[in-house]
Amino acid sequence: MKRKVVQEVELKLTGSQGALKAAWASPALKAGRISSWAPERLISTYYDTEDRALKAAGLTLRVRDKGQGAFVQTVKSTAGPQTAALVRTEDEAAIDSPAPHLDAVREPTFRRIVKRALKQGLKPLFTVYVDRKTIEVAGEGGARIEASLDVGEARNPDTGDIAPIGEIELELMEGRPAALYALARILAAEGALRLSLASKAARGFRLADKTVPGHAKAARLTLAPKCDAEAALAEILQNSTAHLFGNIDAVVIAGAPEGAHQMRVALRRLRAALVLFKKRIDPRIASGLVLQAKYYANALGAARDLDVFAAETLAPLKDLMPDEACLRLIASRAEAARQAAWSDARRALDTQAFTSFLLDLSAATDEAIIAAKTTGARRSAKRFARKAIARRWRKAFETGADFVHLSPHDRHPLRIELKKLRYAAVFFASLYPEETVKPYLKRLSRLQDDFGAMNDALVAADIADRLAAPHFEDTAETRAGLARAAGLITGWRKAVMDAAWADAQNRWAELCAAPQFWEKAGRGD
Repeated sequence: MKRKVVQEVELKLTGSQGALKAAWASPALKAGRISSWAPERLISTYYDTEDRALKAAGLTLRVRDKGQGAFVQTVKSTAGPQTAALVRTEDEAAIDSPAPHLDAVREPTFRRIVKRALKQGLKPLFTVYVDRKTIEVAGEGGARIEASLDVGEARNPDTGDIAPIGEIELELMEGRPAALYALARILAAEGALRLSLASKAARGFRLADKTVPGHAKAARLTLAPKCDAEAALAEILQNSTAHLFGNIDAVVIAGAPEGAHQMRVALRRLRAALVLFKKRIDPRIASGLVLQAKYYANALGAARDLDVFAAETLAPLKDLMPDEACLRLIASRAEAARQAAWSDARRALDTQAFTSFLLDLSAATDEAIIAAKTTGARRSAKRFARKAIARRWRKAFETGADFVHLSPHDRHPLRIELKKLRYAAVFFASLYPEETVKPYLKRLSRLQDDFGAMNDALVAADIADRLAAPHFEDTAETRAGLARAAGLITGWRKAVMDAAWADAQNRWAELCAAPQFWEKAGRGD
């Protein structure tokens, strides 16, 4: 039985049939072609238990029908994307029947998980039918890349539901990931393609389970105690990039409010990391990524503001005042504005420009990972962290120097500085004892909650005023109702803001007096 365990590095681009055809005809593929294979018809059936034990363990198992009684079983890791290029371990073996074979699984961890799943009972969940064309091309720097054009569909045998599949898959056979991104940029531009973050298996599971992509929070970041600043940069960039990538489908496909929130948080974390390490990244690359991250965070801003307005202002206010018809009137106008803002946000992400940003970000992250593995005496991450966090605290302290006299307008810059301080503290928190970090972050988080409540109050009042602006076709009664609703919202939110401000003054004093954990010795010092 022929078996192999390999690590694959691949990325996928998707688009319309016409866009895929145009990209496949790219001069870049023709000029770099090394070899090609005969077109194939691939029929792959994916298996899991009733309760999706393999999926929960981060694995997929498929059996591909090669025809004439030949089959190939493949077990893959399915960790979420850390960058645009999916890096997955693949255990593949030729088998002699369509049923999963335990003895064909070579990788020890995979074998243990599949053995447990077989005892529970594996069943076929969906089948993917794909017509594939494959060529091998030369990439920059002597790289070899396998390019495949896949067109077909995933089918749920129980329901008959179908999900179309159309993508160009690029797999790095030899060389650096930079070559993969360089070719992807060319194809994306020539075919107006977009980056696809979901594997065929992920799309099949959505079909089988009738689910939509969910949001993702940032994974816990743990730096090695004795790592250097370059290694810390690589880990922090990868963590921030994974956070961003984990929410794109939740926004573009599912239209999930929490997905939009988490995506904006990820973009802010990314900007904070790039600025924090600006002397360790090519300044042209870093500045470009910072500007693009800000642009896309802003593109999501209106949708996010209206989500918060609907859930945290209108909903509780309508519960408090159920007889106020004016609130139902402004809610209707708010929902129309929210839907329009969401359409604008999704259009901004469904572009080749956004794909280029993701490819550039991924390339920078992968280069940072490669650079972190090079040898040489470099600055300790702990020393870097000490100065970086201290610098962020000084900036916040200076911005809030006259705290009690800050006007609502002047509080916004301090809110931003507190966010930057928190990102820096969280990035490096694992380098310090938890008992010194946790109390500080808790105080900082509570203060940020107060500033968030004050900001939401100001935004809510601004949205209410805009929604109440008279339209040409509005009757006098409608105008009066909208004006009353705006007044109620502004008054209620002012009370919330005043309470938050009173609380913030106490919490600011507590934060200023709190022990500064970064001045203590880090782990391993």
